[in-house]
Amino acid sequence: MKIRQRIRERTSPVAYAGRTLLALLALALVWYGLMLVLLAAKVSPDKVDAISRYRAAFNYFAGLQPGDVTSRVRLIAGLSGFAVFPVCCFLAWKELPRPYLARGDLSLLEDERATITVKPRAIERAAEAAVVAHPAVIGAAARYGDHLSVDIDVRRGRDLAETMREAQLLVVEALGRLELPALPVSVTLAGFDRRRREIE
Repeated sequence: MKIRQRIRERTSPVAYAGRTLLALLALALVWYGLMLVLLAAKVSPDKVDAISRYRAAFNYFAGLQPGDVTSRVRLIAGLSGFAVFPVCCFLAWKELPRPYLARGDLSLLEDERATITVKPRAIERAAEAAVVAHPAVIGAAARYGDHLSVDIDVRRGRDLAETMREAQLLVVEALGRLELPALPVSVTLAGFDRRRREIE
């Protein structure tokens, strides 16, 4: 049986600020696009200018002289540019889509009489309980998607490779005891107890 996964998108709360700025820019483009439509429809340029104030803004900037751009103005413009650039880059980075596979129930049996499914959280809790039974593991967080991913925190930084292999084996054995289908299991080191000092 082929399991179809839904694709979802993680959206950062900061991304809404970027979308707000994008919406304002889009509204400005639509507004002045409407002004061009009015001009194309033979509306009086004076009326269009009264609505958009385009000519007033154009005359102001066209009338600027080199003496109007003082050192203070250049300093403010430069600092504003340096401040706005990283903010816009950060907002653009947060706007990048970050799709992920949505968790779905694991179907064990499905026929015309009954359907047996296992919730993703049940699989994750089983993996976490199996891993924390290892004496070197102090914490675990599992996530079930297209595979079972387990992040572990360990007591010390020694024998990591062996600890991670044993943790993976514990998860596989736990799935077998629960008569769940074999799943790809990946174990990732998330951290270790920095407060623990080892005595050599």
